[in-house]
Amino acid sequence: MKKIIMLVMLSALSLSIFAQQADYDKQIKDQEVKITQIEKDIADIEAKIKVSKDKIKETEDKIEKLKTDKKEIESNIKKLEDELSSLKK
Repeated sequence: MKKIIMLVMLSALSLSIFAQQADYDKQIKDQEVKITQIEKDIADIEAKIKVSKDKIKETEDKIEKLKTDKKEIESNIKKLEDELSSLKK
């Protein structure tokens, strides 16, 4: 009788261990899925950062061009004012 009880307890313990292993495997798989999603999110964020940096660079280039154009226009205005002034004399 003791052997039967011992065998039943050993079987129950074995089943418990197998059930825990299956649960651990499921948890590991869930964590791997989460890690994959996080890696994808990081890649998306990095791509958005690159696009933003490119747009910032493009905007800075446009600002520099506008500054150059402004200087050129101011120079042309000065020349025209000088010509007008010389014509009035």
